[in-house]
Amino acid sequence: MVEWFKQYNPFPENSNLISISTGVVGDSRINCHMAKEEGILGIKRIEGNNFYTVKFRRNDRVQPLALMSNAIKVHDESVSINPTTLFQRISITKQSDEELEDFLTYELCPFPLPLFGEGGMRKGTKSSLYKAFKPCSQNFNAESSVYIIDGGYLLPRVLWNRSSTFSSICDNYVTYVRTKYKSTALVIFDGYPENETIGGTKCAERARRTRKQMSSEVMFDETMIPTVSQEKFLANPKNKDRLISILMNKFSSLNMTCKKADEDADCLIVNSALALAPTHLSVVVIGEDIDLFVILIGIFTFDNVYFVKPGKGRIAEKMFSPHTALEKTIADNILFLHAMSGCDTTSALFNYGKMKFVQTLKNNPNLLKVIQIFKNPDITPEAVMDAGNRYLVALYGYPVTASDTPSLNNLRYKCYKKSSFNKSSNMASLPPTDAAAHQHSLRVYHQIQHWLGNKKRPEDWGWERTISGLQPVKILQPPAPDSILRKISCKCKKGCTGNCSCRKYRLVCSVLCLHCWDNCNNRKIQVINNDDDDEQILSDQLVEASLPLHVEEDTDDLPKDIEQ
Repeated sequence: MVEWFKQYNPFPENSNLISISTGVVGDSRINCHMAKEEGILGIKRIEGNNFYTVKFRRNDRVQPLALMSNAIKVHDESVSINPTTLFQRISITKQSDEELEDFLTYELCPFPLPLFGEGGMRKGTKSSLYKAFKPCSQNFNAESSVYIIDGGYLLPRVLWNRSSTFSSICDNYVTYVRTKYKSTALVIFDGYPENETIGGTKCAERARRTRKQMSSEVMFDETMIPTVSQEKFLANPKNKDRLISILMNKFSSLNMTCKKADEDADCLIVNSALALAPTHLSVVVIGEDIDLFVILIGIFTFDNVYFVKPGKGRIAEKMFSPHTALEKTIADNILFLHAMSGCDTTSALFNYGKMKFVQTLKNNPNLLKVIQIFKNPDITPEAVMDAGNRYLVALYGYPVTASDTPSLNNLRYKCYKKSSFNKSSNMASLPPTDAAAHQHSLRVYHQIQHWLGNKKRPEDWGWERTISGLQPVKILQPPAPDSILRKISCKCKKGCTGNCSCRKYRLVCSVLCLHCWDNCNNRKIQVINNDDDDEQILSDQLVEASLPLHVEEDTDDLPKDIEQ
């Protein structure tokens, strides 16, 4: 328990109601923190009434934070359910395989499991994309080169000495840059908006990272000594932003050049490198983030720009150039491959690593023309959706032709039938529905256009503005047909008798049933454990879904230095 609270700060500095484990932010409907007050109000409502006339309404229950991410609408009311519950019940009530095929055109979950977990977008191992490139040897004069350093790499790279003041720590950063990269090096830092709720699409990813290593804000000046570890200090964006300001003043006072981006620095770093390339023999970008290298390759116009991934411990330093791609086709489409397979602002797909996306493009050269749409700044959302779906169909192993391409909805049923022969099934391993893939493709397009320098309104391309900032639109389609939701849940108010729709399908009443739960005599078909939650798991459970956010990557042949 102590270790858990070390990782998740129980007192985050946020005025909203927030889950400290997932970061989900509640809205005006959520009142679980007022359970005692709501309970007292409930008691007052029944005082003086006859015991046999007392009724408890579902609307009087407190609403949990799970309603924000695991909610579906049943009979026009939001209900929070486990992601697998809906699919289990629909599978049991199906009348035929044809009916199940129609059901599978819906996600059958509160959110698309192939793309999302309960905490947000799925994340993979971005660095696995280095496998598509071969390191090169240094063929330039280091003395005549100009260096551009990613500030995000620099901040944790220089280790802080104990009992050193912040002024002394900043001096060490200056010494490190001067010694290793010369005084002419350009250092570029990320920017951190004062108000994250009006920030860009990177805000959601930053919030996720902050939850992984919670840290309090520290008010400090140059004369003070840090009271927390370097790692914890830098985990707080406000601490990092204040330290960057002190560092930039220190660099500027010594006539060393530094810049700060409005938000994410990747594009500013790459554009600065391209601006310096015509007037220098060679430009070397120093950093660890694969995003820098991807953007550099995706928009490079000069041959004298290099990317260096510094070594660490036994891991050797690696140098790459735009010409080190194992295949030119991959280099030409690297922006699409990186964004489609999952980057900071897009989802990874469950159990599909980046090299599977690369291999899909190699195996389907007819897709090259299709995905060029993502570079077009004047394309329609419909064209983007269609191109994205065609690529994903090929990713899941089905043929794609100009005249006949199956939809992802069709593939879901085929993949479901195929997986039924496996020892264990997983809903997340099914392809996303067309509707879910549409939103993913829109976000991919928006990110590629951002890298190319074309500003697009995120709300038009798979994002929505919420009280906690920009959040991805998971899906616009309901999780299941309304007629099916009504079948697998009842509206009984005076006990569940023979007319109960749940009884007709031999189902236990569940949280999906809005009114019967307090006076229901159809709660349990088979009790597995008396300590189980209200929502019992049927003995013939069909599906077992896994919800980890981290995608299982194909990294068996990935060099150890790249995996890190």
